[in-house]
Amino acid sequence: MTCCGKGRQAINMVKTGAQVIGKIAAGRWAPPQTIEYRRQQCSSCSLRTIVLTVEFCGKPYNGRITHIETEGCGCMIRMKTALADEKCPLGKW
Repeated sequence: MTCCGKGRQAINMVKTGAQVIGKIAAGRWAPPQTIEYRRQQCSSCSLRTIVLTVEFCGKPYNGRITHIETEGCGCMIRMKTALADEKCPLGKW
């Protein structure tokens, strides 16, 4: 990967992190019953991976500029399922 590719990757990671922090700061949480439903769906999904006791949708996010939705988004399931305007990359919720 060239230096420019790494730079874009770093910028993408910062943007994504800032978006998540913005959602958390704005308090855009899903209702408890929605969170529970989403987590149940994720817990039975074949894309779910566990790294050091943390559940992820597919391989943990590593700042990829693009991803293949059928391989998961790489987000932490606990956070993704709690944010109101997030969606499952496979359309399960």
